[in-house]
Amino acid sequence: LPRANDDELTAEERSSAMAAMTSIAVAGGEREQLLEILHRMLNHHELRYRSVQCLRDLKDQRSASPLAIQLAYVEEDFVLRAILAALAELPRSADAIKGLLAYRPAAEFEDDYVKALASQVGTEDSDLVRSVATGMEKKDMLRIAFRLLDGFPRTELAAASSAALERDYARVLAKWLLQAELDGGQIARAEDALARLAQLEEDEPKEGIWPFLQVKLSLKLERPDDADVVLQRLFDLIKAGGLVSPEIQAELPELAAVIRPFGETDG
Repeated sequence: LPRANDDELTAEERSSAMAAMTSIAVAGGEREQLLEILHRMLNHHELRYRSVQCLRDLKDQRSASPLAIQLAYVEEDFVLRAILAALAELPRSADAIKGLLAYRPAAEFEDDYVKALASQVGTEDSDLVRSVATGMEKKDMLRIAFRLLDGFPRTELAAASSAALERDYARVLAKWLLQAELDGGQIARAEDALARLAQLEEDEPKEGIWPFLQVKLSLKLERPDDADVVLQRLFDLIKAGGLVSPEIQAELPELAAVIRPFGETDG
């Protein structure tokens, strides 16, 4: 430990000492003082990567916050990937999830980020995955929210939990597709989303969100006739006092105006 903490030694010498002490700690040796040093070395430009590697080997829950904080400051791609890999292997903790939620990954780090987040969320708590996905949704990180929900197993869920997860899944999927380019694979997903939304509309006929998303997604697929039919149901729902938010109602005149030019072109 003195060598790892000795400022007069070269970075290479200190790095070797850190690795050696980590091996001892992993085998059952003392780790309290080592963790303190490694957490401090996360701020050392030359020793940061070695520190991340050592913390990944130690897999100590107390490293979640120090590692996650670094996501906002690290510039080197390889260090960012190493931090996300370490977070993926740490024991699950609220601190790790909180730190990951505070970070918005660049596109090239999305796979590493989703792996870390999914690992921390786990596969047992549907309320947790829904809460985390909702946080992503509010930050407009819809593709990541969808990937998180899509990877969560449902086979052992109670009916109520499965239904709640399905509502979030369909909503997030539709909202993501409304932003995405619809190529061949995405068109198939859009068809799936429309089917899910239609089923949810049938199951929850007073909820305006389901027909609303159907209208928008049908227009995205350039199916104005389908959109028009669902839009009329949405207007009827408003007249009947259904649960249609002011935000949705404010968009309806514009959606109706978009549908009409489609019809004029077709006719």
